Amino acid sequence: MPGIGESGLFTVDAGEDEGDGAGASESRFHCVGCADLSPPTHSSHTLISSQHGWRLSRRLSTRGEYLYEWRCPKCWRRHKERGVKDG
Repeated sequence: MPGIGESGLFTVDAGEDEGDGAGASESRFHCVGCADLSPPTHSSHTLISSQHGWRLSRRLSTRGEYLYEWRCPKCWRRHKERGVKDG
């Protein structure tokens, strides 16, 4: 079931993977910069690998809570070039 966090990021849970018997669910995320959908993975660590290059950053909300934001490789490059500091 898709869900949206305060930062506007969607997570999409594809449900149980009955094929491998492990019962692990697949997750996908939308890039906060361009809204591209990440490749399906069973672990967020896969997205930040050299194969996919997605990055997770955090920032403080106006309420003082941390917000976590996924960025695709292209948007991550632009984010860093702007010199935005992550929390």
